[in-house]
Amino acid sequence: MELKKINERATEERVRRFFKNDFKRWMLLSGTSLADLQSPSINDMPSSPSYGNSNEEKLAATIDAKKIVAEVVRVVNSLETRQRKTITLHHLQGRDVAEVSVAIQRTDRQCHRILNKAYIQFAYGYQIESLLVYRDVVVS
Repeated sequence: MELKKINERATEERVRRFFKNDFKRWMLLSGTSLADLQSPSINDMPSSPSYGNSNEEKLAATIDAKKIVAEVVRVVNSLETRQRKTITLHHLQGRDVAEVSVAIQRTDRQCHRILNKAYIQFAYGYQIESLLVYRDVVVS
């Protein structure tokens, strides 16, 4: 069986961009707050009746966003403790790396290393879309 080799730097960057750009939009669309992230509940029942395609499209987008947010929380919670805490503080709570470093009692450089390892693990676990970037080299 042949496996494609992962381009770790490109994968780390893709996950970083996912959290910086895409995830923030999904959070807004889902109506989820940072306080809700520890245990999100997915409720696909509309709170008021919808009429017409516009409302149906908005409801579908909200349901999709809630599923994505729940998947992110699932994957983050599956990470090793230090990785989970680092990603949670930095991306889910919006703290900068200096604050995260103090909270986890590591240097900024160590914090970046932990984040990069967490990004790779997150990319492997995230099931909604592929965040892994492969090299052209195949490992036999």
